[in-house]
Amino acid sequence: MNKPHLTIRSENGADSTIVHAANPDDHVFEVTADYVNISGFTVEGATWRAGIYISADYCTIYDNIASNNSNGIYLYSSNKNTIMNNIVNSNRYCGIWSSYSSHNNITNNLANSNGWYGIGLWHYSNYNTLINNIANFNYYHGIGVGDTSSHNTLISNTANFNGGGIALWHSSNILINNTASFNKGNGIDLDGNHPWGSSNNQITNCYFYNNSRYGIRLSYSSNNKITNCSVYNNEYGIYLYSSSGNKIYLNNFNNSDNVYSYHSTNIWNSTSKITYTYNGSTYTNYLGNYWSDYTGSDADGDGIGDTPYSIDGDKDYYPLMEMFENYFEEEEWLLGIDVSHWQGDIEWSKVHAADYIFAFCKATEGIGWTDPKFETNMKQGHDVGMVMGAYHFARPDLNPNDAAAEAQYFVSVAKDYLISGYLRPALDLERGAELGKEALSSWVNEWMSTVENETGIKPILYVNSYYANNLLDEYIAEEYELWIAHWHVSSPNTGIWDTWAFWQFTDKGSVPGISGNVDLDRFNGDIHDLYNNFVISVPAKPSVEISTDKYEYTAGDVKLINITITNPTSERKDVKFLWRLDIHDYNLSFKVINNKSLLLPPEFKKTFVIPWRLPKLSASFNASWYVALYSDGTISEDTADWRYISAKKKEERDIAREMAELREIERSVLQSAKLIKPQIKTTFSA
Repeated sequence: MNKPHLTIRSENGADSTIVHAANPDDHVFEVTADYVNISGFTVEGATWRAGIYISADYCTIYDNIASNNSNGIYLYSSNKNTIMNNIVNSNRYCGIWSSYSSHNNITNNLANSNGWYGIGLWHYSNYNTLINNIANFNYYHGIGVGDTSSHNTLISNTANFNGGGIALWHSSNILINNTASFNKGNGIDLDGNHPWGSSNNQITNCYFYNNSRYGIRLSYSSNNKITNCSVYNNEYGIYLYSSSGNKIYLNNFNNSDNVYSYHSTNIWNSTSKITYTYNGSTYTNYLGNYWSDYTGSDADGDGIGDTPYSIDGDKDYYPLMEMFENYFEEEEWLLGIDVSHWQGDIEWSKVHAADYIFAFCKATEGIGWTDPKFETNMKQGHDVGMVMGAYHFARPDLNPNDAAAEAQYFVSVAKDYLISGYLRPALDLERGAELGKEALSSWVNEWMSTVENETGIKPILYVNSYYANNLLDEYIAEEYELWIAHWHVSSPNTGIWDTWAFWQFTDKGSVPGISGNVDLDRFNGDIHDLYNNFVISVPAKPSVEISTDKYEYTAGDVKLINITITNPTSERKDVKFLWRLDIHDYNLSFKVINNKSLLLPPEFKKTFVIPWRLPKLSASFNASWYVALYSDGTISEDTADWRYISAKKKEERDIAREMAELREIERSVLQSAKLIKPQIKTTFSA
């Protein structure tokens, strides 16, 4: 399939719609164009190729069955695709295989009984997200990530009853809440050939149990962080071979043999003190791991053994007397920070390594001011795997009637980060009390609704407890979720809100990678709540673009004007179209096509090319084309700048004559626009 914006969907679903490879050496579906959607098919019989082969971007493959192929679904040099709700069982090699492919979302797939791996990310496949996949009964591993594939995030995946559960080779990734159990080999392998192993992985809240060999195995792998994992009923809990500099703490080990370490030196306790509760009392100390075979005592009753737990030359100096869960009565929040230029240069890798998951960065203030660190912070934080979001510092005190203008300025600056994968934007409200409750609430509502109308994303609101209690009307709390600032208390006062989404609990936090104090935040939920409710997933919408074949023109030149109209959705969209010419030097505007109703077909994209021969004029000028699609508000808009250069030079300008000539521009361009109007009429029907 080499045609973009194509949707192929069966009417009766995958159980009833079977596509068998005509030739076992050909792919069943081969996609080489962007924005292709395939759903509702059983694809089989490509025993030497893939059931669905993708070498394109922005494709969605969902609700298919891909079985008895060489690979069920194969991504090659493909980015920003969604692979969701597919069954990819019983293939010769892999259920889902990714090579040189990044920023893909692989979610809710069933990948069982394949000849190699259930899901494999290989050959520099970076920044992919795997969520809620099941990969069981595969010959080698349920999930394999390797050959320098890094910065992938694996959340809530299951890899049971395989040759091995999860394998990481030569890679650095984030694993949260995954389960690997009842495997013939190991629960999870971090491996690589000397001297290159898998380093800088973060493994937390995972479960490795009832595996025939090791729960966790590290070979030539260093500087990894393993926390809050439960490792039990394996032959060995954790095995380390030539693997040093790893941080391993707050885990439970209850196995036949809990640990084996050879030629390895690691840190077996937290590197900073942690406040915890044990038997009703609160303590602050370093914390190690729970070892089922620890025989030491706890004379002072603080929950930490009085003697270290020996590990083949290493030691856990702070062994826990009970499983780590018993040391924390309250839920452990997801932690984040919010920053601006005041924090200076930030080492984001250190921030993320210290278990901070998300960050809000100041983008703008008022109208016209952009934080000089905004772009750097957003890019560098995102690159190390943090979930980043943008906020605007409101100035209703300076602009009491310009909430919409502030919102539009914010969107213009932050637009590249108001996309899928980033946090929903926030309005920081700390000024404007003098306006009073009614006027301030109206200002806030106008800013929030303007951002939502411009982007399709509902913002959240940051206020302190005084504002939350005294300065906003109830309808604000009913409409917008709360980011509350209330420092140095055990629970925030949320005023008119029943609950909070984010809580800035101190302004004097200390975080590795940041010099000086920084605001610290908690999220009121787990990682799934964060991604499901506060990380942007922007629906596709129609768009319009305009361009010209060059920038400068003279009399007699034929300009080629290209207008591209796209509807990437699967539904027909009723929009209005505007095309306008702006001549800036004379403050003139001519509407070429105004308020034209278009009914865009689903999965539509077409470029209209309009030739226009420029008339002879005595004045040079700067101009631009403007196009827009709109309904209740602007859906999409674009501009194309250009310049007309007159061959005639005059010592004195005749403004009246020049203005009269520019009216000839209007007549001329309207004449050329007649070429596009029949095309529009035959393409769209309203």
